[in-house]
Amino acid sequence: MKKGMAVMSLCALWLFGADYYMNGDKRVALEQIPAKTSKYDLGGSGLRFKKPDGQEIAIPNRLIVKFASMENFERYLQAYDLKVIEKYDFGNMFLLEAKTSRQALEAANSLYEKPDVAFAQPDIIRKWSLR
Repeated sequence: MKKGMAVMSLCALWLFGADYYMNGDKRVALEQIPAKTSKYDLGGSGLRFKKPDGQEIAIPNRLIVKFASMENFERYLQAYDLKVIEKYDFGNMFLLEAKTSRQALEAANSLYEKPDVAFAQPDIIRKWSLR
């Protein structure tokens, strides 16, 4: 009985509350880590996560979205409170900015589910370097 409840709890977290992003058709689970325990300092910007493979990543307040159709583009910008930072030369691909990193992650995951969005993912930082 306990095992069944644990499995159901994990499924509920995975479906409704856990942090994740979509990489192609694969859902990548994320474990948030406090900035103080991260081996990288981003000056306080972005959320820090550990992926299942142990790799640390950061998610700033940006996302990358490719639209299959531009019909609802303006509506999505308003609904998710996003602004265009850059339009890329290939197709309908944009770098968008949200007010917070959390909003960028949630908007990317939500937009991924839209039928007129070909691709949506947070602008993930995989490596940090000092300049």
